[in-house]
Amino acid sequence: MEGLADSLISAISTVFRNLRGDPAIRVVLASLLTHDFFFVESPPRGYHTLVQTIFKNMGNGGTSLGSTFVPLFLEKMGKHMRHLGEFVEEFELLLLMKEPREELAITKTPPNLQPRALSLQFIESLITAGTASSLLNRLIPRLLEYAEKLSNSGSHVQNSEENGSRVRCWQALCVCSRGLTKELAALCFPRFLRCIQQLNLRDVRHYEELFGMQLLKSERFSESSYDALLSLLRIPSQSGQTVPSLLQIAVFPLFSVSTDSPSIGAFLDAAFPWSMAPEGLTRTVSQVLCFHVLERFKMPQYDWLKRMLAGNPRIAAMRRKQAALCEERNVDRECSTVSLFSLPLNNLNDFIPAVLMDQVREEMENLLASWYREDFPPTTAESRETTPKSGTYPELQNSEQFSTFQNSEQFSNFQKKILPWEASSKSEVEHRKKQKIVVIASLVDKLPNLGGLTRTGEIFAVEKIVVNSLRCKKEQVFKSTSVTAEEWVEMEECPESELPAYLRRLKEEGYALVGLEQTVTSKTLGKVEFPEKMALVLGKEKEGIPAKIIQMLDLCIEIPQFGIIRSLNVHVSGSILIWEYISLNSFCIALHCFVFLNFANKTALGQREIELCCLLETFGIPVFGPFTLVLRFIQIYSLTNVKAYSSSVFIHRCRKIQESVQNALLPRIKTIHDCSSTPRLYCLSLLVLEGYVLYLSG
Repeated sequence: MEGLADSLISAISTVFRNLRGDPAIRVVLASLLTHDFFFVESPPRGYHTLVQTIFKNMGNGGTSLGSTFVPLFLEKMGKHMRHLGEFVEEFELLLLMKEPREELAITKTPPNLQPRALSLQFIESLITAGTASSLLNRLIPRLLEYAEKLSNSGSHVQNSEENGSRVRCWQALCVCSRGLTKELAALCFPRFLRCIQQLNLRDVRHYEELFGMQLLKSERFSESSYDALLSLLRIPSQSGQTVPSLLQIAVFPLFSVSTDSPSIGAFLDAAFPWSMAPEGLTRTVSQVLCFHVLERFKMPQYDWLKRMLAGNPRIAAMRRKQAALCEERNVDRECSTVSLFSLPLNNLNDFIPAVLMDQVREEMENLLASWYREDFPPTTAESRETTPKSGTYPELQNSEQFSTFQNSEQFSNFQKKILPWEASSKSEVEHRKKQKIVVIASLVDKLPNLGGLTRTGEIFAVEKIVVNSLRCKKEQVFKSTSVTAEEWVEMEECPESELPAYLRRLKEEGYALVGLEQTVTSKTLGKVEFPEKMALVLGKEKEGIPAKIIQMLDLCIEIPQFGIIRSLNVHVSGSILIWEYISLNSFCIALHCFVFLNFANKTALGQREIELCCLLETFGIPVFGPFTLVLRFIQIYSLTNVKAYSSSVFIHRCRKIQESVQNALLPRIKTIHDCSSTPRLYCLSLLVLEGYVLYLSG
């Protein structure tokens, strides 16, 4: 069994390295890696290595398995609780993972559907059920150790990647803290005290304070831990940034102690000296919290202090503004995923406390008020030059100075453009697989529209773009819109007068002529099946496609419109239709990797093929029928426009793909079934790779 598992893991690793970008391959990998076969006993080391590799690839912005694998993985963890403690490294990767910003921007995935959020919710459910101890006993110390290392490295700049990592780490600790035991809290407290004294920004400190309060919660309260906390407050040279956090953590357990507890006096003795600190924030927090404790508990020996704090009107006004410091806090609720997901996102997709956003908003309002009070013209921002004037940046005389300047805080955050062609030669890019769609733009004469269509065509790898004249490529207006796309997509010239003959030639080559136009017989986009090879004809601005060209078309498609103008720009219309064609085509491409395992009509196969089906199902390799496959994809990818993928389209596509791929692979499947010396499951896994290569080549 162990040898078979190792062989399968090796095969899956090969497929993952080469084809992880394909949606269908991701589903195959998820199905294999979450089968009970791997959890009968403790999963082998190779399994952990592969899963960690997948998670690291997701966290580095690579092609993500998150939408498929992570939910299945967490579901499997819930069923095999005895193995939870063995997967602490995997959970650490998930909890610290940063979802790619591009994915969030494009798909608008809500936070509770992202891998990190799913993992936080899973751990929270384990804590609620009381079954998380085996995982938390190892996970929380590891996260604390990682948090300590993070604070000692990288820049401390708002919205930097380093600060985002710290935020995610402490958010994970806050969620896990709800499952702390008294013993685990005592074990973690010394390291926490080291962390709280390190330099961190306010958003990180918010979560540090919550975690510290959880460590000192009533059921976990330890006199020795509390004394260790107060000892830090008694250090005269303590950092002005650390003291407010220590004060807020130290006052929290006093809400649940008895009135005669010695901890009350110990807190006042340690906290009140900071009411004379040079930092305004430290003085404020100390005065507010000391007065609150004195009001709550009767302590005659401190009446002189209470009278002073209560009688001074300026201190009383300041105390009213800071009333939130004295509110009793439900830290369990604040550390829940519900509270976490309700926080706003910063531009790195990290959740940040609302109180910080309020402070930022208040500061911005003050700055704007100051701006207008000094009679600055409101339109200055609009007329500001976009290019820096000479002297704006320091002159850099040599490479050493440039390196120093580049590593400074001014360059801690910058925009990164993803250029996939940088790693490839131009010849490789030119010979990449293209979509079987030709865009006919001979009737389009406005250069911005032509440039935009060229850019869209290059992005989606259309076969070629046909224009009225190739001279447009030299025009600056065209270049400013196409942004060099004309260098990477094939363009062909066809004047409007020669367009009918050109369309007839395309039709002879097997292309269906499709026009984007509103006609009596036009079909609505979303309710039409696209032909496999398509020549998309775009009309003139305002005038549309001439009648003589419409008569030549096989199909006219119109985009449903609900506004008043009811006339989309030709570039926008063409881009929408190209995307619809590509999305449907990509969806059908994904079927190829499954259908060669599709033996839905088992009566038409021989005994060996039927046995092979049983073998595949025994080891958890899904044997899909066409309709099962469609439903599975709809469930996984949550297709919103289901009508666009009607049953007739699927039946036609599935049958066609099934015939072509099965005819090519059936001899190989029979050979593997006859071979007794080679692990069958290993060979079948490699067939996933072979089936996809077959599709790419044919």
